[in-house]
Parts: sequence; structure tokens; C-alpha cells
Amino acid sequence: MRLKETAFAYNVTTNGSSTPDWTQDIGQSKSYYMDYDGFAEICVGLLYYRVKDVMHLSAPLGKGGRRQQFDSLDNYALEIASVFPKVMVNGTLLPNQRFAMFVLKEERETHHGRRQLKFSRDTYYKNEDINSQCIDAITAALGCKQSGSWIATDMDILRVDSYPVLNITAVVVDGEESWDFANVQERSFFLRRHTAKGHGENRKEIRDISVADRGMYPYLAALRTKPFMLLAGISGTGKSRIVREMAKACWKEGDEEYGKNHPRNFCMVQVKPNWHDSSELIG
Repeated sequence: MRLKETAFAYNVTTNGSSTPDWTQDIGQSKSYYMDYDGFAEICVGLLYYRVKDVMHLSAPLGKGGRRQQFDSLDNYALEIASVFPKVMVNGTLLPNQRFAMFVLKEERETHHGRRQLKFSRDTYYKNEDINSQCIDAITAALGCKQSGSWIATDMDILRVDSYPVLNITAVVVDGEESWDFANVQERSFFLRRHTAKGHGENRKEIRDISVADRGMYPYLAALRTKPFMLLAGISGTGKSRIVREMAKACWKEGDEEYGKNHPRNFCMVQVKPNWHDSSELIG
């Protein structure tokens, strides 16, 4: 998912201001659908690592940046909050780092219904500033000093050992110092130049890791929402194949079960005319 230029940056300003807003708009049309390109795969990760004890999450929100607990928000409705237990930057795993992201729906009259994906640097989970720690780890992994500067351009979900992992793609602006772009045009030119060359090739390689799995995203999201799913369609449209492939994906590629047409976590039960209840299917 491509991020806007001001969404996620470290020690970067434009004309002395325009500090990061730690937000990606995902529903800006009149209908406010969450249809921003690339958000569907992020949503799979959000569903997988959804946090239920939202009372332990807090972040600065709204004008003035007043810290709010997620179980009692003002002017916002919480759609989902998640804590990713594994994070990568440019395809490299950051040891022992977590990162919190959440989707909010605005309830203020001026932007009522607008959805935003937020990942505030000062997000706390169980009294620990996990996002700030993760951002420091990203800075180190990029080879920057704490005084250096970088910009995140994309977020993706990669599958590592059958689990979704948040991958952040970032470009270094200056490894040693903070950076102030003269204007928006200079900032945009810098990002176009650095994502079009070597860095862009790396990003494509990273995205290719997960592209084969993306056809399964809607089904994974549905199962995370409710662990019972019905696939409808005429014979021969691939319903059984989808379930079989999802079962195989639970095994590592080198495992014997992965190569089987019917791995042991896959069972096909024939529907019989004498079924009068659900016991044959779910016990």
C-alpha cells in the first residue's frame, strides 16, 4: 500500500513544518468506503492481530494531540485496533519489535464517516511505547543515526512461516542529519527519484514474495471474522481447490503434507440426501 508523503517519516519537515501526521486516509469518497488501493492486504493483518483489550491502548488524537484511551474516544469510533508482533523494514526482520495500527471513523460534523488508518508514534500498549521503540529500530536497521532522517513510502503484508508480517518500505534521506525540504515539489521529486531506481526494484522484489498469496486474502479475512465460511458457485469453479490450497498453506513447503493433494488437515465430506441436521458436518 503506497503511503502519502506526509504519513510516516522520521526527522523530515517541509519548509520548516509539515511534520508527519502518522495517518493514511483510506476512505475519502462521499461513500467513505475503505477502498484505498492496497488496504485490503493490510486489513488481513489487522484482522489477524486484532486487539480485544483496547482499554490498554492509547494515542494522541485530534487537534492538540490529546491522549485518549481507545475504550472511550471523543469524536472518533474505533473500527479495529491491532498490534503486529513482527515487523520488517525493506524485507529485513526487526528483532523483538511490535507495531500498533488502528482504523478510526471520524464522528465530527466536518468529516463525518471518514476512515483513517493511524499508526501514531506515541501509541502506547499496556503502558509501553511500542511504536516509538519500533521506529527507533527502523532507524537503526536503515543504517541511520538517531539524528538521521528517512521516509516510509509503502506498507505491505508478507507471509513468513505462514503468518502475516508487516513490512515497511523506507528510503533514507540523510543518514546523519534531519532534513528540511524547501517545498512540496522538492520532496516529491526526491521520492520519485529514489523509488524509481534501486530502491524501487527492491520494493518490487519484496511485494513479489506475497503476490502469489493475495488471491486468498478475502477468504482469510472472512475466516478471521467468523471461523465458518460457505463458498457458493456452480460445479467446477474451484471451490474445493480454494479450501485445499488454504489447507496446504498451513504446512511449510518442505513438509510431506505440503506436497499431498489431500493433506491431513483437509477433509472432503460428501453431502448425502438423508442429512436432516448439521451433526454430520460439525458434530
